[in-house]
This record gives sequence, C-alpha cells and structure tokens, in this order.
Amino acid sequence: MARHFYSVIRLCWLVLACTTATGISFEESVKQLSKNYVEIKEVLEAKVVRLETKVSGLETKIQQQNSLITALQKEWHTDDMESKLHETKAIVEDLSIKLNERTGAMAEIGKMPSSCSDLQRMGHKISGLYSVIGTRTVEMVYCNFYPNGKEMQKWIGYADVKSAPTYFYVSRSNPFTETNTPITFDVEQLNIGRAMNLQTGKFVAARAGKYSFSVSGVAYFPYTPLTPGLYNETPVLASFRFQISLIKNGNWIGSGYSHTTNTGGTFETFSLDSTLSLIKGDQVWVEISEMSDKVLLYGRRFTHFTGVFLEEEFSQ
Repeated sequence: MARHFYSVIRLCWLVLACTTATGISFEESVKQLSKNYVEIKEVLEAKVVRLETKVSGLETKIQQQNSLITALQKEWHTDDMESKLHETKAIVEDLSIKLNERTGAMAEIGKMPSSCSDLQRMGHKISGLYSVIGTRTVEMVYCNFYPNGKEMQKWIGYADVKSAPTYFYVSRSNPFTETNTPITFDVEQLNIGRAMNLQTGKFVAARAGKYSFSVSGVAYFPYTPLTPGLYNETPVLASFRFQISLIKNGNWIGSGYSHTTNTGGTFETFSLDSTLSLIKGDQVWVEISEMSDKVLLYGRRFTHFTGVFLEEEFSQ
C-alpha cells in the first residue's frame, strides 16, 4: 500500500508541473490533488477490504478442509481396524474348529504306539510313514488313515534307532601269558560310549540290543629241538596249541584256534567274530582258554578287540 501511496505523490507532482506549465493557479492545483488523493485512497482501501475478506474466506475454507481430512482419516482408520479385527476373529474361529476336529477324537493309549490303529486313536489323521514300537525294536510303517477298503497299515522295515552310540577298538602292546583271565588292553583307538574298560578288559553293555564283536591277533610258538625216538625211530615233533575265547558273563561263547608242529619258532594268526544279544549290564571279554607251555599272545599291537552296537531293543 505504501508503494501505491508514493506513486500517487509522484503523480501529484507531475500534475503540479503540468498545471504550472498550463497556467493553472497553485491553489486550484492543490485542491485538485487533494481530491484526487482522496478518491485514490478510497479506491485502495476498498480493494484492501475486499482482499482481506477473500483471505479470511480462504482461511475458513482451509480450516474446513483440514477438519474434513482429519475426520476422513479417523473414519478410514476405524473402518480398516474393524475390518482387520473381523478377519482375525474369523481366522481364529476357523482354526479353533479345525483344532477341535483334530483333537476331539484323541485318546491316551497308555503305551508307545505299536500300529496305525494306535496312532489313529492318538489323533493322527494324515497318512504317511510313522515309527512304531515292534516286538523289541522300532519299526517303520506306512499308515493310510483313509483306506477305503484297502489295507490301513503296510510294514516298511526296521528303524535304526539308538538312544546312544556305542563302539570301541582297543589293542595290546605287550605279550600276555595268563589263561582263563580277561585280557587287558593299553591302547585305545576308539571308545564311544565308554562301555569298554581297558584296565579290566571287560565290555559292559549300557543298553539291551544286538552287538557285534571281533577278536584277532598273533600267537607265538617257540623254538623246540626235536626229541629223538627210541631205537632210532623218527624224531617226535613238538605240538603247540593256542586257543582264545570270547566270554559272556563267565560263559564260553566261541573260540579261535591256532596249532603248529614247527620247531623253528613261528607266529600264527587267529580271529574270532560273533554277534550277541545282550541286556543292560551284560559283560563280554576275551581270554586265553588253552595255551601250550612257552606259547604266548604276541604284543606290539597285533592283538585287536573291537565292538559295535548294532541294534537297540526296546520294551513297552
């Protein structure tokens, strides 16, 4: 507005100059300028009022628009939350129905399942491969819970299930000459499960099941001169025997045998393999059950004793 005012002043001076130039008196010029100023001021003030009215109206409309946007946002959020809440409730109700359908027929059978029928009574409804307890082992079966006249259960095979692994491999460095005594060992190559006691030479079964054992080694037969026969008969050859045995709880299981009549000092190998059914606490060891005089079990790690837990037996 100040800019318009200064423009008016300049205009007045211009008019004054023109008046002077045209011979109009100064007083008349001043009156004319005053009149022009008043008219221009009124016009400008009217425009300012109209602009202020328009600005006020625009501000009111902006406030109304903001209020409308806020209300719409609140309403949208409310509707969206309610929609999502309804969807969530519907999902929960559907899951509850399915869970009730699945667990409604469940029953506690009081034992480990031994068939597809037991699994069905426990609530299983999806056909597929399952583990069940057999007579003494875990078995795999295929269960068809919707047989439609077909066989519900099909036997697949045995499941190799062990509650803990057990296997060992030990050997002996020094000769051994005692009979009917557990052979001890001083070199431990492997002893998973710690069931093999090297100091006592005894393996103690930690779990019932099938075990495989293997024994091998070398027996040394000493040099012995020929014994001359009577009346110049053919000399008598010395005969040497060596027998090693696998023992379970003090009972003989099997033996490996070596024999020679050579008089020059020889080494003979022996071996013994056995698979045993053991219960928890059973003891297994190796001993020399028969040995000729001066014969010995050779050392230097030529004597080996190994065992592997093959299959665990379970009971109901």
